[in-house]
Amino acid sequence: MEEKLSNLEIVRQWKDKWNNYKPVPPVEVNSGPVMENVFEGDDINVLSLPAPLWHQKDGGRYIGTGVVTITKDPEEGGVNAGTYRVMVQDKKTLGF
Repeated sequence: MEEKLSNLEIVRQWKDKWNNYKPVPPVEVNSGPVMENVFEGDDINVLSLPAPLWHQKDGGRYIGTGVVTITKDPEEGGVNAGTYRVMVQDKKTLGF
């Protein structure tokens, strides 16, 4: 979107994009760019990933800002999609 748009124009464009959204079916693959950074066991270090301090008064650095987190209740099957900020706590801990 263009930077010169007003907040109302941005919301209108976003709403139009959302109303015309057509999901793409997922494809499972064995490799790809998403697998370039795999950490396991003692090699896990979230601090090695770029996690910006977005706002001056943030309590820490965040990854996952501006994403959708989809969760499913394993017992009742209900699905929730929400935007949750994911704050880096330490090298092996994130807070949703």
